[in-house]
Amino acid sequence: MFKTLLSPAAALGAAPIRKGLLLLLLLGLLSRGAAAQWTLQPFSFDVPQAFAYRFAPVTASVVWALGYDEDAANRSVARTTDGGQSWQRRAVPGLAAGEYITGLSASSAASAWICTARNTAPGGRVLHTADGGLTWAEQPGAQFLTSTPDFVHFFSATDGVAVGSPLNPPADPFDIFVTHDGGTTWGRAASVPAPLPFESGVVLAPAVVGNAIWFATDEGRVFRSIDQGTTWTAAVANTTVSELYAVAFQDALHGVALSAHDVSNTLYEHVTADGGLTWQRMLYAGPLLSGGITGVPGTRLLVCVGTGDLGPADQGSSYSADYGATWVPIETTRQHVGVAAFSAGAVWSGAVQGATGLGAYRLDATVLSYRSARRLPPLAAYPNPSASGTFRLPLPAAAATVRVTDAVGREVLRTATPAGRAELTLDLRGQRPGLYLLTLETAAGRARQHLVIQ
Repeated sequence: MFKTLLSPAAALGAAPIRKGLLLLLLLGLLSRGAAAQWTLQPFSFDVPQAFAYRFAPVTASVVWALGYDEDAANRSVARTTDGGQSWQRRAVPGLAAGEYITGLSASSAASAWICTARNTAPGGRVLHTADGGLTWAEQPGAQFLTSTPDFVHFFSATDGVAVGSPLNPPADPFDIFVTHDGGTTWGRAASVPAPLPFESGVVLAPAVVGNAIWFATDEGRVFRSIDQGTTWTAAVANTTVSELYAVAFQDALHGVALSAHDVSNTLYEHVTADGGLTWQRMLYAGPLLSGGITGVPGTRLLVCVGTGDLGPADQGSSYSADYGATWVPIETTRQHVGVAAFSAGAVWSGAVQGATGLGAYRLDATVLSYRSARRLPPLAAYPNPSASGTFRLPLPAAAATVRVTDAVGREVLRTATPAGRAELTLDLRGQRPGLYLLTLETAAGRARQHLVIQ
């Protein structure tokens, strides 16, 4: 249904980025009974099959969008200055044959940057507009000679970073350039980890919180900088046999990385609580979707979306208010591709139907409120690990709902307990050995515990 997204390096023969598409949109949690409303904002790029997959929100009103198509025929970006009520297509003249746009960033309605790569030759460049996209000028300081640009990001009107994947890793390095004068001059990052064999950055947008930035690679690592791209570290974020393709952060410490196995259509989630220095697998509950993921600034929310790439249940959108442990559906009918949020009330995703781009969806709630999941005291099911597959769970005084999910989020046990019951026996004797997630929820909040069946 949708085309495979490739990194610029992959287009020249390096490893591909995740097959699935990207993803989607937003979430601001309204009060539980309210329904989020998506509004379609139609627009198109140079070619009808191009869909908006990357956004650069500047304010709740000013947003830039970048389109993608399999044939790299799109030569334009889009911009709105009225919150998406109207969008203007901005052509980028002077691009060579086979040159296509790989990244987009903006600091105002007038000022934006793109990076480009070529599908027939190595190298790439960064271009800037100061007049809302009417004209574009190359910034020659960023020399991508042995790499192809994956993205450019500006933290402000002056401070930016551009990242390129090596053409022949590990012989060629990641090219990372930084600027502090709006791109007039660029210098190389002071410290960049050496690439692994065949390693390439993914095409999905990086995660940014303040001066910190993270991007994922197709060899299971997440690169991290906390000083606007000047110095970098890398950590293994995926411990499964699957391809890492998306990363999102809620704050400077808490982040989520998604990976998928293309043969089994299994989706995996890894989380960090120390800013990306270390990662561990999360046994999540609920509909985590493969299309993509984003944090919502000003909240502790994560939103993920799907286009149905892993099957019918993989379409729609969902959110998490507890660092990715539990996912709650928003809707299951729309196809979203790419997502970005300026705030809980201003979130955009690419709108698609089949293989055709429709423009953008905006989720704009007038009374959008965030309510984080309240925490109960830690659970203490025992014995844990269990050789028999049975556990005894001390219960709170209030009525509760108890659920157990397996390593891929499938529910294997659910039961309700009345107020006043002291203990519950969890019978998992029919389940395979491994890790499981126990969730207990009352009117006062929820708590979780990992269970191990030996």
